[in-house]
Amino acid sequence: TEEKIPVVRDLLTKEIQRMQKEDVSQQELDSNKTYLKGTFKASLEKNAALSFTSILDELYGLGFDNYQHFDRHIDQVSTQDVQRLAQKYLDLNKVAVVVIKPQKPEE
Repeated sequence: TEEKIPVVRDLLTKEIQRMQKEDVSQQELDSNKTYLKGTFKASLEKNAALSFTSILDELYGLGFDNYQHFDRHIDQVSTQDVQRLAQKYLDLNKVAVVVIKPQKPEE
């Protein structure tokens, strides 16, 4: 809702700052790893999706069979990696916030 926009924006800012200053918990990291691995596998259930992923990975120089190593790569991510990358890439001084709201009905 309109009145919650500043609240949500503030929550997102605080979460980014938290990730930059302290490690995420191992439980939070493990939960997200499980989610990522599961959704990635589900996304490859159709032959067309698997073919597309293999082709792109080959074009990117990762090898057509890169999808077979996804779980191992995700499992190698540490809580320190998350913090380091949050500090490097989540720059609140260069943020762009996009708010999408439903159009108000004409009165």
